Amino acid sequence: MTAGISIVVCTRDRPDSLAATLATLSPVVGADDEVVVVDSASIDQRTSAVATSAGFRVVRASRPGLSHARNLGIAASTRPIVAFTDDDCRVGTAWRDAVEAAFGDPAIGLVTGPVLAVARDGRAMNVSTLDRTSDERYTAPTRPAEIGHGANMAFRRAALEAVGPFDEALGAGARFRAADDWDMFWRVLRAGWSAIYTADAVIHHEQWRSRRQAIQTRYGYSIGAAAFCVKASRFGDPMGRRLLVDRLRHEGLHTTMRGLRQRKATLAAIGAANVVGSLAGAWRARTEALDGACYASADPR
Repeated sequence: MTAGISIVVCTRDRPDSLAATLATLSPVVGADDEVVVVDSASIDQRTSAVATSAGFRVVRASRPGLSHARNLGIAASTRPIVAFTDDDCRVGTAWRDAVEAAFGDPAIGLVTGPVLAVARDGRAMNVSTLDRTSDERYTAPTRPAEIGHGANMAFRRAALEAVGPFDEALGAGARFRAADDWDMFWRVLRAGWSAIYTADAVIHHEQWRSRRQAIQTRYGYSIGAAAFCVKASRFGDPMGRRLLVDRLRHEGLHTTMRGLRQRKATLAAIGAANVVGSLAGAWRARTEALDGACYASADPR
């Protein structure tokens, strides 16, 4: 039903992991597909070379920022479906075909799927996974974490054109360090498109973060999540406030107290990181200027 898929892989200074990602991607790419690797201002010069040697097109970003890289990938691609994965992911053999099949319904603007953990070693902590095994359809904005994950998401180009670019103030390397995917899910559904989570579109996500890195990541995720919640509230969606309160109460305070009761220091630290990050993100976002659907500043302060 399509004239191929554009697959965008954003990467920064992880050439060895990128090589493994591209090795799993190569066998599933169709004859009408294109792959665009966006080098997000890597310092390691091997990064672009890895993609070029694999036979894929490389676009070089002049500055870091995941949303900025994704926007460059969209601009450089041409197919009616744009799919994204990350440079620490491994593509399942059925992923590409499952994504294409889900877009057979013209009402679908967004497709997501499972993001399964693959441990690099026994000490790595699971971060950014989603293992639900049942398909689901969404026709209105809902909790973004239920819909999917940025490591495994695909959009109809018409939907992206309708809602505008990824918010470059959100996401890794930006002022608000995460939730660029949540924000785009919300905007696509808010614009009247439907979304599908399809369990057949599997991505495997390498788990490489230490406990310390995982706690830092949770802190950054909470900053971005809170900034998204504040934005949704400022656009009149009551879900934003509910999600922020839930994050502070359940993922923050309750998690901290459970960790303390069970004498699990890492769990308590993750809960505390969720509280502090959420408060910091909400405080910063409350007066941040908006430019259309996006925050006006991509300054990573």
